Amino acid sequence: MLHILPRIEYSIESSKSPEDINAILKSITVPRYEMVCDSADVEFSGEVNLSDFKIVEEVAGRLYIKNDFKPMIVGNIRTESGMSVIDIKMRLRLPVQIFFTVWFGGVGIGFLGGLIAVFTKGIDGVSMLFTSVVMFTLAQAAVRIGFYFPAKYTMKKLEELLK
Repeated sequence: MLHILPRIEYSIESSKSPEDINAILKSITVPRYEMVCDSADVEFSGEVNLSDFKIVEEVAGRLYIKNDFKPMIVGNIRTESGMSVIDIKMRLRLPVQIFFTVWFGGVGIGFLGGLIAVFTKGIDGVSMLFTSVVMFTLAQAAVRIGFYFPAKYTMKKLEELLK
């Protein structure tokens, strides 16, 4: 199913215990409000609890520079058949979700206005339809490229750490 805003859900099976996974995640994560400028070895910021976590990858060596398209990673750790399973959901950060929801809503209203204009006035509404389709397509390309490239990189990194 194709979603308007991108997201990824997947699981990692690990031979490590949930406690080991928790320790690994805690060692590379700094609480969001306790970051220090010179922490070059910090890979993520966020919260890591015993059975779940909510983290965001940080730009290497630059904790205060944000890539707003980097995914928010929410996961939980469970045991199944003697293996640890980490269920992970990646999505856009909330401010980016709000921005693009408003953007796509405005573009949708423009599209409907153009459609109504085409049916009532004829050819006059075509430029409005065309503009809204182009704005929707460009925004979709930007959000998907901006999200999926960092998400794929983060997926590889998490699999290497937790498998």
